[in-house]
Amino acid sequence: MDHREVEQDLVAERYLRGQLSDEQAARFEEHYLNCAQCLQRLELFERFDQAMKGIASELKQQPAASAGRSWVDWIWGRRWEAALASLLLMISAISLWAAFSIDRQLKETRSKLDQQIRLREEQNREREDLRAQLREARGRLGEERQGGLEGLQPQVNTLILRLSPQRSGHTAGEPALRLTLDDSWRWIVLRLQLSREEHSRYRLTLRDDDGQVVWQSSQARSDAGGELAISLHSSLLRPGVYNLVAEALPEDGEPIFAASFPFQVNRP
Repeated sequence: MDHREVEQDLVAERYLRGQLSDEQAARFEEHYLNCAQCLQRLELFERFDQAMKGIASELKQQPAASAGRSWVDWIWGRRWEAALASLLLMISAISLWAAFSIDRQLKETRSKLDQQIRLREEQNREREDLRAQLREARGRLGEERQGGLEGLQPQVNTLILRLSPQRSGHTAGEPALRLTLDDSWRWIVLRLQLSREEHSRYRLTLRDDDGQVVWQSSQARSDAGGELAISLHSSLLRPGVYNLVAEALPEDGEPIFAASFPFQVNRP
């Protein structure tokens, strides 16, 4: 139970009048024992209620109207005291109510400000993340542009190899072809020897020894001698065993296995 519920439902007044259920009374007692404001509010209303009960009790104890002038005099004498006490209690109640209202408004305003601060901090973090992503994207774009420009330039230190096929696919054991690549070899051209067949378009798939695809293309076309030529940047080839599989792509139907070209790459 909080201040908002206490104020809106007039819990303190209903508690003094015995109008709360046992559960509600227990919740309110647990709350006001740990809340100085609600305890002060309860004591104020309790004093007001006791004062009103005292005035009513004194009125009942006076003689009946037949007692004559003394009863009227007592009424007129006590009237100003009761009015003054009621006025003071009303002023105290109004002040306490105003204090509760101001405190509630301050808490609501503080809560809204905290929410705005958290929202602004979150927006700043998202903005910084976007800026970092933009810088990273610009860096990658610059690298790609530089790589593209380098690809248009005449290449030197290019290793050209002719690979013989294995018709039965990649076999177990170490490949017969072993390549030793150092930093001086940047590009590698592989010429794949295929038999003269009616198929001219092939899909080439390069896999490492774990079966992961390193590179793939479905646009390879054989020349008049039945050979395929591809160029690979040496950075794609880490030390290990590779298998380059060629599959013929007929106009209709599924790909047809043509040959595999296993080889091993070593680095000095």
